[in-house]
Amino acid sequence: MIVRILGQGKYNLDNSKSQELENLDSKLTEAVDSNDETSFGVALSNIIDFVKSEGSIADAEHFGPSDLTLPHSDSTLAELKELLGQEG
Repeated sequence: MIVRILGQGKYNLDNSKSQELENLDSKLTEAVDSNDETSFGVALSNIIDFVKSEGSIADAEHFGPSDLTLPHSDSTLAELKELLGQEG
């Protein structure tokens, strides 16, 4: 599976890690849905750390789509909502 972190590149993540990734993504989604900036920051940091520690940097010549795209590590909740086209 390919996970892209905006501004940091693409990572290969073994499919065996998909359940753990999904759990972290659910926490990130919950923070966005509840408009909780603090929880968003923690959840974003956790999922990015997971991808970086459990994945490997994808081949620079990989031009295919990503299975998951994450905002850059310094993103705010407002920036993410703007990126997604939602009202902040």
